[in-house]
Amino acid sequence: MATVQLSEAEKVYVLHGIRDDLRVDGRSCEDYRHMEIETDVVSNTDGSAKVTLGHTAVLVGIKAEMGKPRPAQPAEGYMEFFVDCSANATPEFEGRGGEELGMELTNTLYRVFNNKRSVDLASLCISPGEHCWLLYVDVLLLQCDGNLYDGISIAIKAALFNTKIPKVLITEGEDGVTEIELSDDPYDCVRLSVDNVPCIVTLCKVGPRHVVDATLQEKACSVASLIMAVTPAGTCTCMRKVGGGSLDPESIFEMTEAGKRVGRALHGPLKALLSQEEALGQKRQKVLVPEGGVHHPSTRCSYQRVVFTIPPPATVLVFHRAAGVTSKPPGRHMAAVHRRALLLLGVLLLAGVSLQQKSPARKKPLKKDSGSDSALERLQKSVNEIIIELNVLKELQALQTVCLRGVKIGRKCFLFEPLLKRYHTASDDCNALGGVLGSPNSTDENRQLADYIRENAADDGKVWLGVNDMVTEGLWVDQTGTSVAFKNWDVSNSRSPQPDGGAAHNCAVLSSAPGGRWSDEDCRDDRQSVCQFNIV
Repeated sequence: MATVQLSEAEKVYVLHGIRDDLRVDGRSCEDYRHMEIETDVVSNTDGSAKVTLGHTAVLVGIKAEMGKPRPAQPAEGYMEFFVDCSANATPEFEGRGGEELGMELTNTLYRVFNNKRSVDLASLCISPGEHCWLLYVDVLLLQCDGNLYDGISIAIKAALFNTKIPKVLITEGEDGVTEIELSDDPYDCVRLSVDNVPCIVTLCKVGPRHVVDATLQEKACSVASLIMAVTPAGTCTCMRKVGGGSLDPESIFEMTEAGKRVGRALHGPLKALLSQEEALGQKRQKVLVPEGGVHHPSTRCSYQRVVFTIPPPATVLVFHRAAGVTSKPPGRHMAAVHRRALLLLGVLLLAGVSLQQKSPARKKPLKKDSGSDSALERLQKSVNEIIIELNVLKELQALQTVCLRGVKIGRKCFLFEPLLKRYHTASDDCNALGGVLGSPNSTDENRQLADYIRENAADDGKVWLGVNDMVTEGLWVDQTGTSVAFKNWDVSNSRSPQPDGGAAHNCAVLSSAPGGRWSDEDCRDDRQSVCQFNIV
C-alpha cells in the first residue's frame, strides 16, 4: 500500500481536526471526496467503468468467456479477479512492489463478490455441468491517494451493470450433438442484476474517532481499519480488520453501524443514476438528475457514458479550535519568512535561467565561472535554512494546539485523557495522536504534572504513565525502552513500599495527591491517562 511520512506536528494537526469532525480538506468524518464514475470506457470489453475518488483513479474491465462450471457449483458461473498496480500510480509499485498489494486486493474481491449472495451466478449458467459464462474482472490502479477498496468496489459494481452478455441459443443437431449459437445482435444480450451487489466501505480508526474515505495522510495517522461489504439494504456480507493496531469492542460496534449507514447512503444515488441511464436506452441525452442521496450529487448522463459527480467541499482555511480557544494564524515572523523564501527562490530561479541561456559563441570550452557557482551555492544554502526554519515554526504552531488544550511544562506539552482504558490501549491512542504516555523526568516536572492531573482526573486521581517493567522485572523503562533515571515511588508504607506488585503489576501510575507519588498496577486495569508531546 502506498504510504506517506508525516511529522509528529502534522499528525497532531490531522488528529485534532478529526476529533472536532473537521478534516484537512473540509469534510466531516463520514463524507466522501469528490467522486466521478464513467461507464463503457473500454471498447474491447463486455463492460467497463472508471472511478475517480479524489486523486485515486481505478479502471475496471469485464470480459465474458464461455467455460465449464466448477464441480462444486455445476449450475453456476463464476468470476475471476486480477488487480494490476500500475507503477504510474505511485513509485512504490515499480518492479515487484505492487504484487503483494495486488494479491491482497484480489483475495478481498473474491470474498466480497464471487458468491451467489452478491452476484446472481446462476444466471451465468448456460447448461448445468457443461457450459457457463466466466467473467474475467481486470482492475487497474491508475492513481493512488488512499481508499482503494471503496473505489474498486464501486467501479466493479458499475462495470457489472454495464456488462452485456450475448444471448445463447442451444440446439440439438440431427446427430444428437448439442450446438451453441451466440447472438450477433449487440442489443440482444443479457444484463446482470446488481441489486444485491455490495459496495465496500472502509473506516479508519484515527484517534478516538473513525473516518470514511481516508486520504494517505489520514491513513498514516490511523492505528487500524475496518473493511466492510455493505449491500443496498444495509446488510454487512463481509468484514475484515487491517492494520497493526487494536480495536476495542465498542469501537467495532460504532464503526459497523457507521459503515452500514454510509453504505446505504452510497448505494442510493448510484442505483438511481444507473437505473435512469438504463431507462434512456438509445435516446440517451444529456440530462440533469435532481439532487439527492448522500452529499446531494449532481449527475450527468450521456450516450454510453455515465458521469456521477460529487462536488468537492469548499476550499477553506481552518484554524484549529480547542477548548473554546482558537489558535492564532502565523504571525508577522512567519509571513516575513515566507516572503524571504519566495524572494530568494525567485532570485535563484532567475540566476539559474540566465546561466542556462548563456551559450558560448565559440567552440572552445569556456572556463568555469567560479563566482556564479559560489553565488548560487550561497543562495541555495539560504533557501535550505529558510525551509528548515519554516518546518520548525510549523511544528511549533501545531504543538500549540496541544498546549492550549492541556498544559505546557518545560519543553513538553501534556494532554489529559479522561476515558478509562487499559495501559496498552492508552499507549496506542497516544501514539496515534503523535505522542507517548507521559513520563516526567524531574521532581518539578512530576509536581506540575500531578497538579494538572488533580484538576482534571477522577476521584482516585491515578493515571497511566509511560513507565513499565514488562520486559524485565524490576527494570523500569519508558516508551522507548530506555531505563528511567527519575522515579517517584510511594514509599510511605514501610511494610509495603512501591513498587510492590511483583510480576502481576508491571505498569506505573501517577497519583494526583500532593507529592505525585507513583505505584505499580495491573496493566489490564482501566485507568485515565496523560499523553506527552515533546516540543522540538
